[in-house]
Amino acid sequence: MSTARLGRPKKDSSRDTRKDLLEAAFELFAQQGFRQVNLTDISDRAGVSIGLIRHYFGSKDGLVDECTRVVMGRLQEVFQRILDGSGPSEGTAFIDYLLNRNIEGFIANVGLLKYLRQLTIENAPAANEAFKEYFQLVQQELNRVEAAGHLRGDANKVWLTFHILFTQMGPVFLSEQIEAIVGMPTHSLEAVRERNRESARILKHGILAGPAATKS
Repeated sequence: MSTARLGRPKKDSSRDTRKDLLEAAFELFAQQGFRQVNLTDISDRAGVSIGLIRHYFGSKDGLVDECTRVVMGRLQEVFQRILDGSGPSEGTAFIDYLLNRNIEGFIANVGLLKYLRQLTIENAPAANEAFKEYFQLVQQELNRVEAAGHLRGDANKVWLTFHILFTQMGPVFLSEQIEAIVGMPTHSLEAVRERNRESARILKHGILAGPAATKS
């Protein structure tokens, strides 16, 4: 008779059960929220027993904490890829660059933003830290544009930064409502391109200084 403890994975298993559980939890938490998802939902999605969740994470709270830690690490990488300080400082080129990076970074990782939405709903400290970090990165980029003389002198960089955050992340928070009205997934490539086109028009005509503001 085996003496292995209930819930302990077999030593010869080639499956990364811990990773599978984290991925299952991530998908469910991002889609449904933390309170609506139970351990049975997660174990069923991962195809393992509830005992393995307790073995690896101790409890649902332990799983949430570890999943959030992993997500925050991934988000930090995405933020750094979008705004790495290498973009143009000329106004119109910067806005086009920023919105294109939005497609490359956020749209390809929309699940991370949906998870962040759930953290925000819960008013979790991790959400506040994530937004603060990205806020600072956007402000650094705007400082470069301002130093190059391409930002309006009366621009309020605090609220301008928030406006950029709203433009990039807002559709995730209103995804169901937007999809119900426009009839297409919020983060489909077609929807994102249309949204970026209008966002670029607003930003270029509202915040840029001098002749650059007249360019479309």
